[in-house]
Amino acid sequence: MIKIEKVNKYFNRRRKNEIHIINNTSLEFEDKGLIAILGQSGSGKTTLLNAIGGLDKVSRGKIYINGKKITRRRPNTVDKIRNLNIGYIFQDYKLIENMSVFDNIALSLRMIGLKNKKEIQKRVNYVLEAVNMYRYRNRPAQMLSGGEKQRVAIARAIVKNPSIVIADEPTGNLDSKNSLEIMNIIKAISKEKLVILVTHEVDLAKFYATRIIELQDGKVIKDYENETKESLEYRLDNKIYLKDLENVHNIEDEKLNINVYTDKNEGKIDVKLVIKNGNIFIQAENRKIETVDENSAIELIDGHYKKIDKSIYEKYKYNLDDIIDKKYKIRYSSIHGIVKSIKNGFNRILNYSVLKKILLLGFLASSMFVVYSVSNIAGTINIKESDYIKIDKNYLQVDMAKVNVDDYLKYEGLENIDYMLPRKWHSKF
Repeated sequence: MIKIEKVNKYFNRRRKNEIHIINNTSLEFEDKGLIAILGQSGSGKTTLLNAIGGLDKVSRGKIYINGKKITRRRPNTVDKIRNLNIGYIFQDYKLIENMSVFDNIALSLRMIGLKNKKEIQKRVNYVLEAVNMYRYRNRPAQMLSGGEKQRVAIARAIVKNPSIVIADEPTGNLDSKNSLEIMNIIKAISKEKLVILVTHEVDLAKFYATRIIELQDGKVIKDYENETKESLEYRLDNKIYLKDLENVHNIEDEKLNINVYTDKNEGKIDVKLVIKNGNIFIQAENRKIETVDENSAIELIDGHYKKIDKSIYEKYKYNLDDIIDKKYKIRYSSIHGIVKSIKNGFNRILNYSVLKKILLLGFLASSMFVVYSVSNIAGTINIKESDYIKIDKNYLQVDMAKVNVDDYLKYEGLENIDYMLPRKWHSKF
């Protein structure tokens, strides 16, 4: 559960351009359900979401996550609470591009102290199946489409089985088809978890959300339980409903049957159709041609458009509690370390092209030469007497063949002599 008490946040505090982006907001969220936060751009939606998730500090007020206060706490304490309780879905995915889909998701489990490889594999594979991305588990994130990346981002957020999922404009960069599929997954998650969603798509929110909060200039202006619509008027970009097109022409003879569907705004169309050796060739003047087959993103539907009903998301199921091993206790664990960093660095270098590897070796050799040169120059500047004086300079050694007692005492009494030490010499033959 989340509790927010009289939270305020300012940008440019006590300046002429001060913005009161969260204005004395108090809210409570239950343990499960899909809560949508709506509002115009600049109304404070994302800022409020980041404050709840501990990513932004607030100026005043208190925020509690499952009974634990995250305001006025040290950053590492807030990080610990967030990582153990919240899964975050970002609009721009925040994936590590050079890592595989599997490793991106497994990283989230390592942050809660899970190290058992079999348990990690079981959980990651389950969430990948849930978001229909299992077949891409070994593919680098940089090779995925936008919709696929968002599915992986959702899997990463839910794999640690958090009690709360925060989603910031998860459909903002997606087409209509992927938007619906992502919302269906999020709806399934909200049956067992609390999901807080920021979106600008009001129709989607009113179809999927159980509660809606509307913001304006940092204030909550509406907060109500949403009676979800039975149907949704949402036309998919990739579906063409043939019976909704007004002009239909049929050309048929013994060898040819062509149906032409056009909408009312289309003018005269000049098309050349050639069939040769089993292949079809089409030329259309000043027209873009797109082939529709089993591999095409476009789908032709021989019928009328129908509104989407609740069955579109009721078929989705998700419950990670059913498969996780309860003996593994979660605890906050840093993913950074010297060994891990070195390993990741070498793995990244291995993926470089041959040219980049040669350039890297050149830079390495150049840096070694520079270090050697600088150390030699520094060595000539920093010279110590001990490097070339072998006898203590405070002592004077005098070699005399013979000295009598009177002369010895005379020398010993000199002003600059502290003491003298006679030395016996041995003759050499």
